Amino acid sequence: MHLSALPSQKPRPPRPHVKLKPVWRIKSVLSKTSLERLTSTRLHPAKGLASQRKLGFACAMPRLAFSQRTAFEAQPNPWALALQKARRKGRLYTALIESNPTKAGLSPHTRLPPSTGYTPHAQGLASARKALSKALGHPTLYPRLCLTSGTSEALGLAFKLLGDMGDEIVAGMPGYPLVQTLATFEGLHCIPFPLRLEGEAFRWDIPLLEKQLSPRTKAVLATHPQAPTGCCLLREEVLALEALCAKHGLALIIDEVFALPQHSLAGHPWKCLTFLLGGLSKGLGLPQHKLAWTWVLGPKALAHKALQRWLWVADAYLCLATPVQKALPTWLPMAKAFEQRVETRCKNNHACLAKLRPQGAAWSLFAREAGWTAVLRIPISPKEEPLTLQLLEAGVALWPGYFFEFPVPGFVVASLLAPEAAFEEAARHMVQVFEALWGQTT
Repeated sequence: MHLSALPSQKPRPPRPHVKLKPVWRIKSVLSKTSLERLTSTRLHPAKGLASQRKLGFACAMPRLAFSQRTAFEAQPNPWALALQKARRKGRLYTALIESNPTKAGLSPHTRLPPSTGYTPHAQGLASARKALSKALGHPTLYPRLCLTSGTSEALGLAFKLLGDMGDEIVAGMPGYPLVQTLATFEGLHCIPFPLRLEGEAFRWDIPLLEKQLSPRTKAVLATHPQAPTGCCLLREEVLALEALCAKHGLALIIDEVFALPQHSLAGHPWKCLTFLLGGLSKGLGLPQHKLAWTWVLGPKALAHKALQRWLWVADAYLCLATPVQKALPTWLPMAKAFEQRVETRCKNNHACLAKLRPQGAAWSLFAREAGWTAVLRIPISPKEEPLTLQLLEAGVALWPGYFFEFPVPGFVVASLLAPEAAFEEAARHMVQVFEALWGQTT
């Protein structure tokens, strides 16, 4: 999956209640390198045997029809086409969309041990789980820790576990839109729930969320901290989400990939079935090694039943490589140094943006709490996509806010991972374009 070109902005159609969510509503798929547009494709039903005989194809096989869950046709949108064009010109500053820690010079050097054996285990090797649980600050919880090849696999397993065809997952937005596609692959509807903008933070409106639940809702998905806003869940939000899910018999899924160990919610005494997700990609800057983890928590009997079903499903896949699991205990001591490098880089680059912003500028920079990205509020004219196209013409790449399902228009997003010098150079060009467009408000 590529984070490549999401469709152009368009009005959202009414929420489907019974029928499977039309695939053309799956607006976006995010990864680390590019953006591809996913649009609907028309499936051509196989011609009947009688009509085939009339055409002289009596022995022809019926035409293959693919599933609606995979009815995507990759068609680059204007942003992706403009990005390709700018790259061909060779005058493109991509520092503001660099989200790969291995390319940003932040990832530690690792080696895989020689391995000729294969030790499959649906939950992951006990030695790896014990070491990881200890490194994350919860050594006694390792029996509740499951290893997968990525958080996408973990979400797929959770969706298989929780929902049947046509059931719903409510996901807070702005967020990582890949969850919509993963839910569709499992035959579920992903219902985006717009978080409420309060100052420079996006917060859960629990009474409104409760009104949005339906008899087919199976889980609520939150991120801590949010991507791309970097807002961490408040304690009162955690307690309110927990109470809501316990009241309605829902599972709570929290993506913690950007959370530092001390900010994880694994130690909370959950009163509802809860899945907490993390991974090496963000936790140690090692996306190439494909290892993630999920805490299965909640009331003892319920969590035990969920864990047994999780393992039954995971045993059919066994995606995780043995050498990576065996090497994990030797990599974990590098995590703290990696976290410090990333935090220093992100803090410096965010401060650079704040310094470059002229006093009285029409655009604003949101305060950063956590995460690897910066959120910029811009005037609504031009809209996000036309603005990012103009920036690409000027040689600067930024992500439009609608890629992340911001509930209101007027946002663009920049990655903070690039080396400081490259980041500052790209940021200066961005500010020049902003000033040419809007000047100053005061």
